[in-house]
Amino acid sequence: QSFVRLFWRNKPLLVGASYRWLVRMQPWHELSNPFMMPSRVRALSRSMLARATVVPQHSAQLLQKAPWSTWLLRLRIGHLHQQAAIIQSSMLRPWVAGLVLGFSSLLPASDWSLLRDTGTAHLMAISGLHVGMVAGVFIFMGNLLHVCFPRLGLWVPRPLLSYWMGLIAAFLYSALAGFSIPTRRCCRR
Repeated sequence: QSFVRLFWRNKPLLVGASYRWLVRMQPWHELSNPFMMPSRVRALSRSMLARATVVPQHSAQLLQKAPWSTWLLRLRIGHLHQQAAIIQSSMLRPWVAGLVLGFSSLLPASDWSLLRDTGTAHLMAISGLHVGMVAGVFIFMGNLLHVCFPRLGLWVPRPLLSYWMGLIAAFLYSALAGFSIPTRRCCRR
């Protein structure tokens, strides 16, 4: 399966929707720099054969709206935009998006090299550790609810409430992280 990298600078697109554009395609080319990996090699390693630019005079034609199966991706993108509106520092936005939503591809290359040099790159991938911490916090909150409201124990036993709060929180956090492979792997154990 091969890909074409498309450059689009106009209004934002709907996640999961199908569009038709008039594009200008060109093969990958760049000036040679002996100290850097050529972008052509990087593109070919990702199965990108060419790059395309949308012709400015023609607008995008919406063919099909997003199917219902992309609701999770739309939810994640919506949370990403909300975080961008809340977080004022442009340096913190990619870090929060990577740690909370699993969008680690938004980190610049300089930050990735810093993480690699310090040996902490594995912390940017949402894994069982992160899911377990979220579940643990909600289990603690379930226990705290029983301490603060003792009559709650008449309707729901403490272990049951804590268990379900932790399980639901872990599932929702894994969904918010996009059910990446590490989050799915932690649920199998």
